[in-house]
Amino acid sequence: MVDRPIIAEYHECIRGVLDRRLTLFADSVKVTGTVRGVRGEGTVPLSCLQMSPHKSWLRSKHYHWASACLFILSPLLFLPFVVVPPNFVLLAIGVVLYLPAIWYFWAARQHKEVAIFLNRSGVVGLDLWCSGPDAARFSEFVTAISKQISEQSVEPECG
Repeated sequence: MVDRPIIAEYHECIRGVLDRRLTLFADSVKVTGTVRGVRGEGTVPLSCLQMSPHKSWLRSKHYHWASACLFILSPLLFLPFVVVPPNFVLLAIGVVLYLPAIWYFWAARQHKEVAIFLNRSGVVGLDLWCSGPDAARFSEFVTAISKQISEQSVEPECG
């Protein structure tokens, strides 16, 4: 097997959701890591991707999970007052559970930048999140991928 020179590397991580390492070669991007606990590895040929990525700002699944926690725990704050006399022990339990849920929601509220490279058919071929240890190099890595795509001269058949 021939050693191909690595042009750039990027590590993206959203705890509990994804942890991927992307390695850019002259003709492809190798993606290894886990997404929602499922380990995977694959290679995306650059000649199959459109040169300019679509940029978007999305929230991770943590935001949706935190919203669900708040929705589910909200009745615990009102339930103690349904009975007479009010059950303050139940209220205390509700508050103890609700405060971490509020913190979780607050921590997950930020939008994260996402670069989406479509394939020639218009379907998502590669996506990258601006999150994790290499987030500061996100724009640089996306630019490097775009540059390598523009340098591809031969268009093989894409599957």
